[in-house]
Amino acid sequence: MAEISIVVPVYNVEKYLRRCLESILGQTMRELEIILIDDGSTDRSGEICEEYKERDNRIQVIHKKNGGLSDARNAGARIAASDYVIFLDSDDYIARDMMEILYALAKDSGADMSVCGVYNVYGEREIPQYSKSEEFICTGEEAFMHILEGKKIPGTICNKLIKRQIVQQIEFPAGRLYEDAFYTLDLVQRVEKVSVTTRPMYYYAHRQDSITTSTFKEADLDIIYAYQKTLELVKKKYPGLMTQAVFRLFWAHFIVIDRILETGDYKTNIYLKTSRRFLKRNIFRIIRNPYFEKKRRLAAILLFFNVNLYRKALFHNSRQLYGA
Repeated sequence: MAEISIVVPVYNVEKYLRRCLESILGQTMRELEIILIDDGSTDRSGEICEEYKERDNRIQVIHKKNGGLSDARNAGARIAASDYVIFLDSDDYIARDMMEILYALAKDSGADMSVCGVYNVYGEREIPQYSKSEEFICTGEEAFMHILEGKKIPGTICNKLIKRQIVQQIEFPAGRLYEDAFYTLDLVQRVEKVSVTTRPMYYYAHRQDSITTSTFKEADLDIIYAYQKTLELVKKKYPGLMTQAVFRLFWAHFIVIDRILETGDYKTNIYLKTSRRFLKRNIFRIIRNPYFEKKRRLAAILLFFNVNLYRKALFHNSRQLYGA
């Protein structure tokens, strides 16, 4: 019997899908239920799913009308039959022993959720989000703190193995971008014990054509809304995490500004003006916030005085990141 259900939403990723599926089939842990949700793909992704289903009887494939990432994940969660569930993205890949280690962490500690570290992958470069190797057990509130800080527990949902009874109590928000941030708000209120290894085992591929790296669209404002909701929850239930929650809200505004500045008409964009005004009002709180790196604090000062200087610094850092 399968111990872990792996839910993989699939939409127009034929270029990356085989790499993802090979990393799943190559797991040292064999007791897996692999649920591929073909979310109305118009390329060969659906055919590739069927090809792999023929190769391995642990795979089941659901073909559905396109409903978006949240809808696909929810469809997979509803039919998951194992004690633990994990959501993986079809353009990413995982270390060979990721499932075995996450399962052992959860079972040995009786945790509601186990978590590993993440590599951020830019082309050939694999950069760990947190460079130190640690293992620890924490409460749900402590896990929420680490998620907001974004180091020891990266915020993506894809590095988290969760008890099925918790997964089936909550859903990803349909029609929203940054669905992981919304989902986390429900998740952290239901997990009591979390087992963590900071060893990076999930490879998060940053693609220039992906949802989260494309240039600005109004739906990107969802990230601000998500962290406004986060701040509201923290005020009510976790007041000790206010510094982290405020950091995330500021960070969300920076993300929106950075996306807008990649467009040709950024000078007339009303959302640029709104977010810049918000950050300017809070410049001293940003400078004093311990969770912003020095580069981001300096960038905030540039943004305070001159958008074009900030934009030049932004593109310079982006070229360095992508190896240009």
